[in-house]
Amino acid sequence: MAGIRTITLTPGFEVTREQMTHTSVVDYDGTGLFHVFNRASRPAYKFEVNAPVLTQIQVQSLQAFHQFHQGGKAFYFDGCNWSYVNTLNLVGEGDGVRTQFFLPNRNIDANSITVGIFDGATTSLTTAYSLTAVPGILTFNTAPDSGDDIMASHAHRYKCVFDPDGVKFTNWALGVYRAEIVLREILP
Repeated sequence: MAGIRTITLTPGFEVTREQMTHTSVVDYDGTGLFHVFNRASRPAYKFEVNAPVLTQIQVQSLQAFHQFHQGGKAFYFDGCNWSYVNTLNLVGEGDGVRTQFFLPNRNIDANSITVGIFDGATTSLTTAYSLTAVPGILTFNTAPDSGDDIMASHAHRYKCVFDPDGVKFTNWALGVYRAEIVLREILP
């Protein structure tokens, strides 16, 4: 099978999503002065998945997927309930000059996106933009007016790797298993 694989988990599993901010601090010669800056345009995510009831077949399938990918081979994770922004949410604010805005996620499903511009009184849906799906960038044909809120809803998935301590299986009853899985999103 060519290409990158996708792991899809039952939406009923408990999934915790933690934002990981890639921040650097530069100390200036130990004088107490320092500079703090973000190394990425938005955070990456860490996921902890608790699958409390699995069959032996499901565990074997997850074990095989983990064995194939180990810690260094990326795959897509559907995100369970974290895989969509289903209402228009703030993406950025127009300044009359800027045409590109980052969506809060990467790997956007191009068929799912809805974009609106809120001018302080009404929200107008628009199609006057292009989408670069992998980095999650909206590019407008003309810059939104100064003060206008850029709003978007969309579906997406996460490009992840298994955490080094990322998979733990427990056989807690005859034929019944539990899995704890830790995934980390990788940046494009």
